[in-house]
This record gives sequence, structure tokens and C-alpha cells, in this order.
Amino acid sequence: KLERMLRLALERNEFSVVYQPQVNAGNGRLVGVEALLRWHNPELGQVSPVQFIPVAETSGQILALGDWVFTQAAHQVRHWRSVLDAEFQVSVNKSPVQCHRSPALSSRWVDELAQMGLPCSSICIEITEGLLLDERPTVTAQLARLSAAGIQISLDDFGDRKSTRLNSS
Repeated sequence: KLERMLRLALERNEFSVVYQPQVNAGNGRLVGVEALLRWHNPELGQVSPVQFIPVAETSGQILALGDWVFTQAAHQVRHWRSVLDAEFQVSVNKSPVQCHRSPALSSRWVDELAQMGLPCSSICIEITEGLLLDERPTVTAQLARLSAAGIQISLDDFGDRKSTRLNSS
């Protein structure tokens, strides 16, 4: 039932993106935000990402959802860069399923940023440790393409809510 509801949720505009602030611990300055997907279903109310993300991943719906979140985040960071700080950055989570099932994803995201007139440094992609350790050529090629284009890659430890920036090398 949740999978069926999830299939209709995007076209019914039931999703939203909320932004979690990222603050420089040294000076307390806001340096960016993390884009977080939220689902408000008319029947179920607020559905936890813990419930719907695994369903989206197993059903393949994470591909469309991930693209939607990326586009929302790109539009928002363009606005914030114009009114807050030209270096402002939005972090977007990338599911391992997106890497495995959509090898062209990295190129599409880089192209989308270019079409919007945004530098790739305006986005940071957050990945899990499992994806970082995945040695499949499709995964390593995608991460290398993103990094070469100037998109930062960050290791997101969901359990501890810690993030570590990875070097592009």
C-alpha cells in the first residue's frame, strides 16, 4: 500500500524539501544547508523517511525522487547565493540505488547546474560509507565525474549525523 501511495505522491505534490542548517563551528556562521525530503500524505499524515526511503529504493522510485530533490535544491541554492552569500552550498543525499541504477545521473546533474548558471561547487553530494567503499566501475566513475566537475562529495554518517568532506583526489 505504501509503495502504491508513494508512486502517486510526486505527481500529487505531497513532497517537500526542508533545509537543515550547516554552521561553521569556528565562527558560528551559516555556510550551507542539507536538503531533506519530507512526505505529507493526505491519508497517512507525515510519513517518516525511515519508512518511505527504503520502499522508494526497492521499488526504484528513488530515482525520480532523487532527481526532484536535486532540482528543488538547485533552484533554492541559486536564490540563496543571490541574496545571502555567493559561496552558499546545499548538500543533497545520494542513494546507493541512484548510483547503481542510473549511471548517467552524475552527468545530468552537472548539466542541470550548468543550464541554471550555477557552479558545481554550489552543491555537495552526501553519500554513505557503503557507497564510498563500493568498487563497482559504475559507482567509482560517477563519483569521479562529480568530483572532477567540482561537486563536493561528503561522507554522511546517518547514525551520528557527522559529515566528512572528501578530497577530489
